[in-house]
Amino acid sequence: MQSEIDSLRQRITEFDTRNAELIRQMMEESNRHDARIEKLEQYLDELEKESESKKNASR
Repeated sequence: MQSEIDSLRQRITEFDTRNAELIRQMMEESNRHDARIEKLEQYLDELEKESESKKNASR
């Protein structure tokens, strides 16, 4: 009985370790996506300003 309990505790520890690794990976991926979104938003702002400048120059 004790060996079964020890085995289950070991499996729980393994699951906890794997879960922590998956959470870390998800957070890293989320941070990469956030950085990419920020970069694309800045690029879009630049394009919109450029477009507005061209509209004003052609008037």
